[in-house]
Amino acid sequence: MRIVEEVSGTLRLNVRIAPRLDFGEVKPWIHACSGGYVAVGSKVDRHGGT
Repeated sequence: MRIVEEVSGTLRLNVRIAPRLDFGEVKPWIHACSGGYVAVGSKVDRHGGT
């Protein structure tokens, strides 16, 4: 976790988010929703398999 504070002027910041769900054993499904993104992780895939 990093904290960035702009005290004067403008700031351009690129951020990379890499969720590690279930201690990195599950690759998250990331999708856009209103107001942002959602990361969903489960050992059951999106098509009903395991």
